[in-house]
Amino acid sequence: MATAAPTNNRVYLYRLLTLNTDSGTLVVRNLIDERCSNTPLTTVLARERRVINNLRTKSKITKVQFDLLYPQNGIPTTADFDLTLAICLLRSLKHFGLNPKYNWNVTPPPGDISQEADLYRLRMYRNEFAHISSTVGIQEADFVAKWDDIERALHRLNSLVQNPVKNLQQIIDDCKTGPLDPEAENEIEKQIEKMQKMEGKLEEKVQNMEKGVADVKEDINTVSKRVDELEKQKESEGTQKAVRDETPSLLQRLYRQLTYPKRKKGNVTSVIINLKLFLISVAHKQY
Repeated sequence: MATAAPTNNRVYLYRLLTLNTDSGTLVVRNLIDERCSNTPLTTVLARERRVINNLRTKSKITKVQFDLLYPQNGIPTTADFDLTLAICLLRSLKHFGLNPKYNWNVTPPPGDISQEADLYRLRMYRNEFAHISSTVGIQEADFVAKWDDIERALHRLNSLVQNPVKNLQQIIDDCKTGPLDPEAENEIEKQIEKMQKMEGKLEEKVQNMEKGVADVKEDINTVSKRVDELEKQKESEGTQKAVRDETPSLLQRLYRQLTYPKRKKGNVTSVIINLKLFLISVAHKQY
């Protein structure tokens, strides 16, 4: 049975999420801000409204994200953009000048260090980390490799602008080795507790199934003894023939139900019911 991942593996996952989401969002927002330094963001969004409407129609952006771009009150600001929305705008709007022929459906090879490839990596890792099971976490070797890949991508993207994010390396180092804030530690503890409870319930279900199997085996032994008794009594030829004709076939079916690979709990219950019905039918034939 799978057990909960060690606490360190959960910490690795949390730190990677923080690096990719927080630091990545910071760098990508800065890319948008610089490329909107001469043309206000509101103007860019107004000019490319048709493209953004199409993104909304195709569910590439959510209604919440769409409302951030065109708020009823005030003006849009990149400070409200999450990583997913920021990357979507960079890759979709002509104003930002990314390669329109770039294939966003293929993982870039390690040698591709283009702006598009690095944005793809941030998006890819964001999706990967968001769907990793907390019972698995991140192994140390994977943590080191993924961290290095993300860190390099962040520095390359940050070098593309005239006013890069200041102290980016320090921000990255703090994500990697700094103490977890109390809320983060509490969240990790909650996840650990949740997994332990889940495993406890699963263990209980397995024990119940094992008990059900043991009960079925006991019932089969009881039936076998009863059949032997009926054959020994030999009250009549018809009774003997009925027992010989019916009993082996039914027992064989019950045995197959019990021993068939990956037997489900519901089927164990079905075997027990069939055994009881069989006992009743045999008793009726005897008397």
